[in-house]
This record gives sequence, C-alpha cells and structure tokens, in this order.
Amino acid sequence: MRNMTTCRKNLFLLLYLISCLSSSNAFSQEAPTPQDLNELKFLLENEMERQHVAGMMLTLVTRDSVLYAGGLGYADVEQKVPVTDRHLFRQASIAKLFTALGILSLVDEGKLTVYTKLKDVAPEVPIHNEWEDTDPITMAHLMEHSTGFYDKSPLEEFNFEREKLGGLETLKVFQDQMESRWRPGERFSYSAVNYAILAYVIEKVSGMPFEEYMREKVFSRLGMPYANVSLAGDAPGTYSSGYVWRDGRFQLVPHRPQYNPGYGSLNASAVDMAHALQAYLHDWQTPKGQFLTTEMLHDSEAPRTYLSAQAGLHSTYAFGNESREVNGRVFRGHSGSVAGYLSNFLYNRELGLGFAFSINTFNPGFHRYATDLIGRFLTRHLDEPKAPSAYPLQAAAVDPFLGYYHLSSSSDLYTGYFQGLLTTFKLEQQQDGLLANYILGGSMNWKAAGSSSLLFTNEWAKDPRIMLLRDRENRPVIVEDTMYYEKVSAFEAWAPVVLLLLCLLIMVSSVMIGAISVVLLLLKRKIVLNVFLLRLSPVLVTLGLLLSIWTIPQFTDRVTAGVPIEGLTYLWTIGRCLFAFFTLATVVLLVLRWRSLRSGWLRGYMAAVTFCGCYFFAVLVESNWY
Repeated sequence: MRNMTTCRKNLFLLLYLISCLSSSNAFSQEAPTPQDLNELKFLLENEMERQHVAGMMLTLVTRDSVLYAGGLGYADVEQKVPVTDRHLFRQASIAKLFTALGILSLVDEGKLTVYTKLKDVAPEVPIHNEWEDTDPITMAHLMEHSTGFYDKSPLEEFNFEREKLGGLETLKVFQDQMESRWRPGERFSYSAVNYAILAYVIEKVSGMPFEEYMREKVFSRLGMPYANVSLAGDAPGTYSSGYVWRDGRFQLVPHRPQYNPGYGSLNASAVDMAHALQAYLHDWQTPKGQFLTTEMLHDSEAPRTYLSAQAGLHSTYAFGNESREVNGRVFRGHSGSVAGYLSNFLYNRELGLGFAFSINTFNPGFHRYATDLIGRFLTRHLDEPKAPSAYPLQAAAVDPFLGYYHLSSSSDLYTGYFQGLLTTFKLEQQQDGLLANYILGGSMNWKAAGSSSLLFTNEWAKDPRIMLLRDRENRPVIVEDTMYYEKVSAFEAWAPVVLLLLCLLIMVSSVMIGAISVVLLLLKRKIVLNVFLLRLSPVLVTLGLLLSIWTIPQFTDRVTAGVPIEGLTYLWTIGRCLFAFFTLATVVLLVLRWRSLRSGWLRGYMAAVTFCGCYFFAVLVESNWY
C-alpha cells in the first residue's frame, strides 16, 4: 500500500506529499543483470554519472568470501579523492541495527532482558504512557518501534548549534514525541526517539559512554575496525564528504551532528560492513569467537511485540532489523538516510549473500536502482523465485473485513493526520481476491497467500505481508508490512477528505474575493473600519495558512542539504500565528457585523469562510501544529 502514496494527483496532496516524499532525479529503466563484478561496477559508474552521484562505498559478500569491498567515484569531489575501502560514510539509520546489538550485548551480560521495563532501569526518562500499569514499555517495545511514540520531526533532525548535550538532556529534545498514542505493543510506528532512549539505557546500565561501549562490545567483536558512532564525525578515520546535486554542480553538505547517537550516527567503511555482513552469514561466529548466541540472532530477526507479529507475520521489523524484498527474495538488515547520504545493509542468511552500500549524494532514484541491480547480480545464478501459489479466496472469512480503512499508525508528528486521509481505501471482494480502492485514486489487488484465510500478498510482491486481524476490542484491522489500518465507516472515510478539499477551495477563493472587496471599499472612499477588516481578515487567514504550508517542503529540502532551519522555523511560526489570530478575528468581526450584512450571499459566503478557517484550525491543533 505504501507505494500508492506517490500516485495521488489531488491538490490536497500538497499538505502531505510535499513534506513526506523526497524527490529523485530520475527513474531508470531496468539495466541488464550484470554477469560479473566488472560489469556491475561499469553499470553502477555509468548510472552514477548520469544521475550525478559523487561516490559510493560498496561491499558484496557471500558466506565464503568477500567479493568486493571498496568504492566507486569520489569521496571528495573538490580534491578528486577516490573512495577507498576505508573511507567512512554516514550510515544514518543503520545505526539502529547496531544499537539494538548493544542492548542484546547487555542482555548477554545478564544486566537486562528484552522484557525489562524502561521504568525499572531509567524511571527518569520523561515518557508518558497511560497504560503503564497494564502495558509497560520494555526494551523489546523500544527496539521494535511499538511504543506508540511519534518520530522526530525536521525541527529535531540536527543539532545545528552544536550544543553540548549529554545523558538525559538529549532525550528532553524529544519531549513532545515521547507519549504513547496507543497501548505499547499494539502496532508498529517508526520512531528514532526509541533508539535515543536505548542509547541512554546502554550508557546508564553499562556505566560507559555510548561510543566507547559500542566500540568495545559491538564493533570490535564484529571486526569493524574503523566504525564509530561519533556525533560530530571527529573520531579517528578518513571521512567522505556528503553532497547534493543542485544548479548543475555538486554542493557540499556540511556534517551536521544529530542530538543523540543511538538512532543515526554510525560512520562505517566498506571493510567494516564486509566483516559485519559475514558475521551475520556465519550466525555471528567471527574470527574472534562467537559474538552473541545464535538464539539471540534468531530473536533479533523475529518481531514479537506488535499485533501482526503475535499473529505470525514475522517478515517485518524486529530488533533494529527490518526485512525487505529484493529481486523476489527477502533480505534482512536496515537502510539509512541523512543529509548527503543514503545507505543499505542487507543480508540473507539462508542464501549466504549480503551487500552494503552508501552513496555520498542524496539521490533516492539511484539508491533504488543500485539496490535492485546489486540484488539481481548477487542472485543471478539462483533459480527465479517461484510465483506465489494461488489459493482460493475464503469469502465468508473475509466478509467482515470488507469496507473502508485508514492508516492509524503514522509516525509523523505534524503531517500524520493528512497521511491517514491520503491512504484511506475501500476493501472490496473480487472474483479471485480482494481489491483495495484508494478514495483519492489508484487501486491494488490482493491475493490469498496461504492456507490461512486472512493472509495476503499484493500484486507487486512475492512475500505475503498483509494480514486481516482483530484488535483487543475485536475490531477489524488490516496490517500491511508494518502499517496498521483501522476500519471506519463510509462517512468517516469520505467526510474529512471532502470537507478539507472544499474548505481549502473556499479559503483560496477568499483571497481573490477579499482583494476585490477591499478595492471596492477603497474606491468608495468611505471606509468603516470593522467592515474593511471583515473583508480583509479571511485573506490574511488564508495567507497565514499558505505560508505555514509552504514552509513544510522547505524544511525537507533544507534538512536534506544540511542547511540551518532557524529562519524557516520563524516563518512557519509567523504563518501559524497569523492564521490563528486572524481566524479568531474573523469570527469576532463576523459576529459583530452579522446584522449589518444585508446580502444573503455575502452572509453565507463569510460564514462558510469563517467555518473553514475554524475547521482548518481544529485540524492543525489535532496535528500538533499548536
């Protein structure tokens, strides 16, 4: 379902798409499957040049050997420094996989269990969980993103001021996000804040700085000699530079430190990733001995806390370890994205194959291209994955689940409400399966994927990741991969979308009508102040709203380039304040001037504009804008 979010063309999508989707330079036609390493490197280098990617760290391994550990292109464009096997690239969220290993190392030492309650080891962490007595937050919830916390927003992406924060101070940055929106363990919702807390737990329980603990207990034992989790990127090592391609040239992205090292501060080289991948392919047996037990390895790959995992859907996110279908086969690992960099760390223990790469130019299009091409290269000698077997649809079993659904697990603090509307769909029965019809356009076919009558696969995948379930209150829900959808009525599905679109149209029209009204009043040269303000205030309401909306894609753009956002934050605040103040002013003026408005049309229009402003204000309050 998540692939459908790029297909909507309605004006409403501005509110969500501009803030949540990064643009890519181009989608490439599928290249032929390379038959040897030189051909793979040739195709990658050609595509790097075409899509303007400066450099690439690349690691390819099998269980028995390292096929390649090195680089393509430049680590430093200005100095023409080629990427080597020791250049450190920012791996971003791949850090979560290793932070989880830090927690498991403490479990191995007997200092924690995965079910240890956060309140038992760190009661000072300022979380709010109204279900703490019955459903306390545990280490497993934190590692599997099932706490119900929001993710960090662009406002907390980087510590631009390089404030020296430590310990509990780094967590207070995320105070607004650390509230459980549902019972911990009910559903997955990706949040870097969970891993900021885990880094704090590692420091407190181990009695060591996080960076030191990770170096001694994780990186050293896995044979990763150059890896570090330095926030400032000033630990020993040779670092690559990050870039964005703009205005026909590579523009340097400064190294911006994050607030906490647990969720995105990993710096690693091709050599580091080769050793880490081979450790996974050898069930954590390394030249230095057994890293952690094979039982822990299996546990780290098998989610357990959220509803779909408990129902048996395990090809999803576990302990900092996600699964991904590549060329029809399921790989595990993690991906990463940070200003100037995109990365992958993926392996399949059954096949004995793994690869990792990082590019030092933010280009999602090339990232997708490279993942597909490398996956096809590594699996070229294997038989094609079998198409999913056809199973008959058990109509009686799925009938209670037919109807409307909307996304109820968004991690976005400021745009989650709009994402829920955007992904609303109606589930209908077809002759040979189910059809998810999105109310804003587009559809997807689901096919029964096993003897279970409630397990399905979508038309683009071979691995079944869709389950029809019931929550604790026995209400129908649908889980697709890690996304959680709740059943709603037709009215609940359509009314918010129609109302939002209609109000947006009316408010935009108020700019033109208000401007004409103001001009006519000025031409009369006899201006009654509150009449003048009544005509003008809807214009200012709309302009304030549009200003605040306009800043959303700018946040994404600037964070991608590592550019400070302080000035943009002021604009966002000004837009929100203008919108709120003049919405209230319009209500007051309309009440005061209602009887003097002789035109029924004008009364109706002003009432509609005022209602729309109030409705948008309520929506934005619900979306944490105030």
